[in-house]
Amino acid sequence: MKGVGGENGEISLNVIVKLLSSLTSLDSLKIFKKTEKGILSSTRAIKELELTQKRYYVWLKRLIDVRLVEKKNGRYQQTLLGRICMKLGASLKDTLLQGERLELANTLLNSDTLSALEKREMLGTISKTSSQGIFSITDILYPVKTIVDYDVFINEINLILNSTKKRAYLATNKMDSRINDSTFNCIDRGIEFYALSVEANFSENIEMLKIVLNPSSLGMVRKLFTAKDLNLRVVKHLSYCFIVSDDENGIIEMPHPLSQEFYVAFKFKNAYLCKRLIEIFHSLYEGAKEDPRIAFTKKTFNISKTFT
Repeated sequence: MKGVGGENGEISLNVIVKLLSSLTSLDSLKIFKKTEKGILSSTRAIKELELTQKRYYVWLKRLIDVRLVEKKNGRYQQTLLGRICMKLGASLKDTLLQGERLELANTLLNSDTLSALEKREMLGTISKTSSQGIFSITDILYPVKTIVDYDVFINEINLILNSTKKRAYLATNKMDSRINDSTFNCIDRGIEFYALSVEANFSENIEMLKIVLNPSSLGMVRKLFTAKDLNLRVVKHLSYCFIVSDDENGIIEMPHPLSQEFYVAFKFKNAYLCKRLIEIFHSLYEGAKEDPRIAFTKKTFNISKTFT
């Protein structure tokens, strides 16, 4: 057992074993279910559940010992852990009732004839019509990643941009030159790219000039800003940042509520959530104006031509 996380791993496994053991009896499950609404009278509960007094109190004690149930204000009720386990149990029950869909999903995952994109699309369809619990098939296959470091956040945005195949939507209230190359490359590859940023970020021409004249991206900037129709616009205010790639991959930031600085972000693969974010993006984009970098860059290059 020490190979599964050492001493802390052993403690965790022992807790899980005790928790599951407390729910192995039909008597225990009946009592646990009853505590969902609360038990005010054990005498009445024993009668309604058709249990002996001994069986009732033995299993109730085990549920209390593993902290699934507590006595509060004269009633036995589920703890927060107990409520979570109840939700997990309901979701597991629903999932088991979807046996045929699970078999189909398993077959798709093992298929050698379908592309990765086709597998994801078909799994998404299966998931929408299957479990209605707290998670779906795609949630299990593609878990949410929590990001608490700003540098990692920027790196993940670059990874998404560089792996985009069809289209991307980027809404940001931060000015960070580290995503410039990924953005330019994304547009240059012919990706359908839309971006929203905050107007105040580009009020300083000096900052724009640093971006435009950066040696590593000068040629790319000149090529893009003078030859392509760019879908870059600005708004007066954005509360948070998010990016959506290929209608299913996304990152959304939750800033600190007081300072509005980066606090935490979540990376996910979820077509439904991405659809909602795209709807938000379009509603903002319709009322936005052209990114001033476009006019500024064209003007800068025209000036440079005058002196060359």
